[in-house]
Amino acid sequence: MIASESYTVETFNPDTVAEVCRRNGVCLIKGFFDANEMQRIQDGLVETDQRFGSMRPDPLSCPSLNWLLVHPRICDVAKMLLGDDLVYYTNGSINYEAEIGPLTNTPYTALHSDAAGNPQNVHGNAERNTEEPFPAYRFAIYMQDYTNSSGGVRVAPGSH
Repeated sequence: MIASESYTVETFNPDTVAEVCRRNGVCLIKGFFDANEMQRIQDGLVETDQRFGSMRPDPLSCPSLNWLLVHPRICDVAKMLLGDDLVYYTNGSINYEAEIGPLTNTPYTALHSDAAGNPQNVHGNAERNTEEPFPAYRFAIYMQDYTNSSGGVRVAPGSH
């Protein structure tokens, strides 16, 4: 994540998060989940890893994690950004390792855009020059504190 206070929200407020997302294309919400929720996520990651191994399905198919997709605060933010008619396109992933391994040792570092799809085909290629808007947002939960470590998320302004 670019070290800029303009991308970071210290206290959850859907209106503020939506404004930061619209302005910057990204918003880091510190402390979004409480300690009990973080423990539930951690336990869910362990259970999912034990159940599915490296062949993890979309989070919707993971019984111990699918509650996150309809978490009230996540839905509040999504509704502020997209309106009440939300659609989840099963375009999620779980990157978890019980011990340091390939995901940790070879992080994805190439610059890229998470934007995918277009109004006619959500799984197709993004069409940057279309006149029809196609708003979509990707939500991510990072379990590590990257404040003092390398490998954190970096976002180029205007890329998302």
